[in-house]
Amino acid sequence: MTPGRAVQLGLLPLAVLYAFLPPALADRIDLPCLWLTLFGAACPGCGLKSAISCLLHGDFARALTINALSPLVLALLAWLFITTITETLKERVAWPN
Repeated sequence: MTPGRAVQLGLLPLAVLYAFLPPALADRIDLPCLWLTLFGAACPGCGLKSAISCLLHGDFARALTINALSPLVLALLAWLFITTITETLKERVAWPN
């Protein structure tokens, strides 16, 4: 397995794990947005972690309020995870032609 595939397989589980962390622990490991820190303006990714957490908890309205891109990003993470698993399995199993 290539390092890129390992990263792709880890993204969705990490997002799910972050979503279910206790708030006190999530606040402790949270990193500030570099763009916001440097320029004082929110970037398109600002709030994605919180919004994806809201999506995973079923709070769609709040997720869209925090970051409107969150449903697309979560769908992309799920697609990337499933695609990577299927590609890895295809490589490991010799499928008859």
